[in-house]
Amino acid sequence: MSTGSPQAAVAPSAGELVSATVKLARSFGVRCDDPTVLRDRANLIVHLAPAPVVARIPFQLNRFRDDVLGGQRIEVAVTGHLAAHGLPVIAPLRDIAPGPHTVLDRHVTFWPYVAKLDERPEPTAVRDSLTAIHRALSTLSIDLTGRGPARDIIGALGRIPLSAPRQAAIRAELDSLLEVLASAPTQPLHGDPHTGNVYLTAMGLRWTDFEDIWCGPVEWDEACLMTGRTPLRPAPRHDRHPEVLSACLSLRRLQADMWSACTG
Repeated sequence: MSTGSPQAAVAPSAGELVSATVKLARSFGVRCDDPTVLRDRANLIVHLAPAPVVARIPFQLNRFRDDVLGGQRIEVAVTGHLAAHGLPVIAPLRDIAPGPHTVLDRHVTFWPYVAKLDERPEPTAVRDSLTAIHRALSTLSIDLTGRGPARDIIGALGRIPLSAPRQAAIRAELDSLLEVLASAPTQPLHGDPHTGNVYLTAMGLRWTDFEDIWCGPVEWDEACLMTGRTPLRPAPRHDRHPEVLSACLSLRRLQADMWSACTG
């Protein structure tokens, strides 16, 4: 892994990114008197209040992923495609160009602010809507080569101090899991559909965070649902492919371990 990655330079602070993003948004005519940070983990999510606009800026994500900008471009394209097909997603802004736009050494995308309701969506609605999204993604013409959890795990291995035997063990485990996944049919997936990325709004259920889209077995998205902050029970249909689901669950855990090792 090249030492010229974003991690090698001094990363801008959250405050610096917010200030630069507010300045950029104002240049587009967005009124922002009270920017409010909604989340500051993988991405820095900022409500540019009082405008109904949210800025999304890669933050900790840069610590283990090189092609963050590519993921942002894909996310804008995918959500626009899904929204055009009537799927329940947070679509890119129309009043201003959603981006990505350059902010310091990062890139920002702009999205409509949509308030979450307190209650959670029903599991059946979550699964049914994700299935509909899978069908719509199959009609999308986009290159997903080289994307997926293996990319993140390999990227993390190049950034964290591990002994040679430990590195070898992780790579062997990864190869073994990928061999199981290779035996299953693949399709375009959300890529990170844990229950923190779907919520209820006044307009109904809405999905967000499509920057991890990749082409893999549907059991991967199922594994993400099963291991989110509010885990869902496995869908009955996946009882037919227990070995693939089990491999996806192990791969998800390995990805999470690498994320924790990179971000602390």
